[in-house]
Amino acid sequence: MMASSATAELLAQIRRWAEIESPTDDPAAVTRLANYAGDQLEQLGLDVQLQRVSGFGDRVLARTSADRVGILIVGHTDTVWPIGAKSFAIDGNKAFGPGIYAMKAGACIAIAALRDALGQARRSMLPVTMLLTSDEEVSSPQSRGLIEELSQRSDAVLVFEPSGPHGAIKTSRSGTARFVVDIEGRAAHSGADHAHGRSAVVALADTIMALEGMTDYQKGLTVNVGVVSGGTRPNVVPAHATAAVDVRAVRATDMQKAVAAISALHSQRPDITISVHGGVTRPPFERGTTAQLFEAVQRAARASGLTLAETHSGGGSDGNLAAAVGARVLDGLGAVGGGAHADDEYIDITMLARQVEQASFLLRTIRPRTDSAHA
Repeated sequence: MMASSATAELLAQIRRWAEIESPTDDPAAVTRLANYAGDQLEQLGLDVQLQRVSGFGDRVLARTSADRVGILIVGHTDTVWPIGAKSFAIDGNKAFGPGIYAMKAGACIAIAALRDALGQARRSMLPVTMLLTSDEEVSSPQSRGLIEELSQRSDAVLVFEPSGPHGAIKTSRSGTARFVVDIEGRAAHSGADHAHGRSAVVALADTIMALEGMTDYQKGLTVNVGVVSGGTRPNVVPAHATAAVDVRAVRATDMQKAVAAISALHSQRPDITISVHGGVTRPPFERGTTAQLFEAVQRAARASGLTLAETHSGGGSDGNLAAAVGARVLDGLGAVGGGAHADDEYIDITMLARQVEQASFLLRTIRPRTDSAHA
């Protein structure tokens, strides 16, 4: 277990990360944090590359071996918070700050755990590759390909997003799809010529009911119409309406069915046109290939006096991308806390040592992947 001085040192690092503010849409700010992270990893003896990313800040790729991915650590440096929106603060056992929970503390935990693991078992543990992306908060459009490529060649993928309750490891996640539904009708005067009009808003109401009716809690499928707009003036039959739709699904088969149904939306009303844009942003991360890995490290942990628990998350992460290409993924290895992306975003300081210990144990314990899915 980390000494209290080590916890204080880690908290100081987390504060430094939080104070190097790094909103996704400020590439220069994100690059400043990438440089700082790269310096930390070089001090551990890793070979570090800062990679330029079109439209975003630099990302960090660090390796203990040039020949093998080994264990892939995945995290990100970007946050959703504009510069100056929040400041670091401590209140009792909680620390607050921009992106501290999602996921700057997680990245610091990963680095601390890697330092500890290398200090204990550098020669016996698998090689480690760390990837800190700069575009995760907008669904990793530029980093997706690299995540998939490295994951396919990995022995395991460890994702340092926020943990589950009480530090539980996330061994599955819902997939995410996003759509914009546009509806075109025909404008007309609401009094003098109402019958000639074709209301896009009325057609949208029909569509909303159809979309929300697809939700099936037993299957872990939710369809949420989150933003709607339409019309121009009260005395005009609205010719246009639109809706933004979020889909979450636990299983890939249910996601495929939902995507197909939404893509095929049409109106029963005459002279109404519906067009749908969008698709899957992160496929479901099913427990499948991860189950054997989790059960193996859980047995080893039990023999060492540690307790590893698992949970499911309805949110998505880059772990979804890794799992979709067949990697063995343990997610949610970051901070315990709450309020991701909210004004009260915080981490539980008392759980930092436990999370570092857990991650270091995994780095030292995970063995090479031997099944046929691993190239």
